[in-house]
Amino acid sequence: MRKLLFLPVLLFAFASSAQFNEAGRFHASLGGAVGFHATKYYQKFTFNFFGTPVNVDTTSTDGAATFTLPIELDFGVAKFMSLGLYMEPGSYVDSSATESNRLMMAGIQPRFYLLNKDRFALLASLQLGVAGLNIVRTEPGYTSDARYMGFQWGLGTGMAVGFGDHFGMRFMLRYVSTSMPLRAIEENGSSIDLDNFEAKLTTGGVLLQLSLCVRFGGN
Repeated sequence: MRKLLFLPVLLFAFASSAQFNEAGRFHASLGGAVGFHATKYYQKFTFNFFGTPVNVDTTSTDGAATFTLPIELDFGVAKFMSLGLYMEPGSYVDSSATESNRLMMAGIQPRFYLLNKDRFALLASLQLGVAGLNIVRTEPGYTSDARYMGFQWGLGTGMAVGFGDHFGMRFMLRYVSTSMPLRAIEENGSSIDLDNFEAKLTTGGVLLQLSLCVRFGGN
């Protein structure tokens, strides 16, 4: 009789200890993401008018799409949380869709396991990092090469599904915001002095992400 009572208790204890994430567990993933963003571009020119500095600034709004490849590494610090790094290279396409460009985001990423089962988890995440954008524009008789870099943050929610003990997929819906001042610009191969000119690109949008994941280790 004692054996019959002990068996369900043992099975419950084993099932309750199985977790998608736990302290000491490593997670690695590679995926793809498509994003849709609202953008704001601010620029200011300063020139002298009979010895008096005069500022002329303009602000324009637009939309853009991004296509990125999120690479993520996470380490479980507790059953409910992992801490990791992300790197997300890709491309940025605005409404003109005429420029060659490269986009990179990178930083740290705490991830929280709101529901943490053996092969299923509900997730929330925070991203804090930097974003860089290089835009090259080519026209007959004219080329420009502009480099922007600044702060990036994001919030995400989603779920992870395990296929066995080590492999799985992650689905994420993310909001990402960037604020990238112009750091350098060249026109026809010559550097432009930024003492009298400044610009900043600000973006905010939603990304849909699908990743293939592996996990191993843990208690």
